[in-house]
Parts: sequence; structure tokens; C-alpha cells
Amino acid sequence: MVVTIMIICIGHDFKKGKISGVRKTLVKLTTMIGCQIFLWNAFCRWEHRSMDFDYTKYLGPDYKNKIDSKKSISTIVANHMSWIDAFVLTLIY
Repeated sequence: MVVTIMIICIGHDFKKGKISGVRKTLVKLTTMIGCQIFLWNAFCRWEHRSMDFDYTKYLGPDYKNKIDSKKSISTIVANHMSWIDAFVLTLIY
């Protein structure tokens, strides 16, 4: 996986900024496929659930209209049971 990402990034100057465009997509795809292969080989299965709670008591009655749903996730809560969590979180997000 690392070698593939290094090949994808050949010619990019990281001093000028982050990768973008097709390279960014290829790196993300390579990472996701690598994590899937690792987890399959470790006989792990995963499940991703989005849960919605009513925070009206804490944030007010109109809080859902004020939230910008286009923004990315700012916090990931996990119970970190083992070192495999890093692979699962990388795969899901």
C-alpha cells in the first residue's frame, strides 16, 4: 500500500501544498482498498451506523436548521478496543 501511494505521488512537491485532484482520489482509494484487504485477512468485520439523537434540550428547538450538513465530520468518537481500530476508522471515514 505504501509503495503504491509513493508511486502515485511521484512528481508532487509537498512543499507547495497538499495533493489534490486525481492524486488525492487515488491515494484515498488505495488506502481504503488496503484497509479492506488487511481487515479481511485478519478475519474482521465492521459495521458503520449513523445515529441521530435529539439534542433539543441542549441546543434549542431549532438547532437542526442552523447546522450546515455539507460540512465534514469534526469529531469521531470510538471506544478504541485494539490497534485494528485505526484501519476500521480509516476505512469508514
